[in-house]
Amino acid sequence: QSELRDKFHIEAELVLPSTASRLERGAGLGQSLFDIHPFVVVSMDFIKSDRRRDEFFRTCPKLVIVDEAHTCAFGQEHRGRHQRHQLLKGLAADPERHLILVTATPHSGNEGAFRSLLAFLDADFANLPEDLTGEENVHHRKRLAAHFIQRRRADIRHYMEADTPFPERQESESTYKLSPEYKRLFERVLDYARETVRDTSGGQFRQRVRWWSALALLRSLASSPAAAAA
Repeated sequence: QSELRDKFHIEAELVLPSTASRLERGAGLGQSLFDIHPFVVVSMDFIKSDRRRDEFFRTCPKLVIVDEAHTCAFGQEHRGRHQRHQLLKGLAADPERHLILVTATPHSGNEGAFRSLLAFLDADFANLPEDLTGEENVHHRKRLAAHFIQRRRADIRHYMEADTPFPERQESESTYKLSPEYKRLFERVLDYARETVRDTSGGQFRQRVRWWSALALLRSLASSPAAAAA
């Protein structure tokens, strides 16, 4: 909210479960809070329900910025994620709407989930070849590249010819002992990862996908079991 105000001079309202009732009291008969507040910062979990979602579809602005967009990738196993996916799919259905998906992890190792994000940008991307390498797929890669912007820490350090308040990265290592339950889980997952990367079926492309998927799983598990489950 403060970033929009300071950098773009946009006064945006926060639409959260704790603020929605107050904002709705200012709406007239037949009006939605989105009718009277054109600039909003909305909780995805607040508007993903059927009633809120349909209301937002009707009044949604022509520019939508989705933070942590990877949480909207398709996933039937989690009802909350499925609802977020359906919400974003509905917003992306309007070809006149500008959609900016912001995420630090667009590809978590799940190829299907990544393809579901690409389909928000262009429905035709859902039918891209599984393997995009080689000269024959240059035109596909160029189409995809037109939709991607990557910004690393080094890229934004001197943004607008001024130092940003981005903190310096400080690295250190510390050792710790896993609990017996955590250790057993880690060893089982490590065995699974070894077995996965040894699988040579499906060609070089599928091997590469399995390698990165196993690496992503191990990195998240090294953080915590909860991170791996997510």
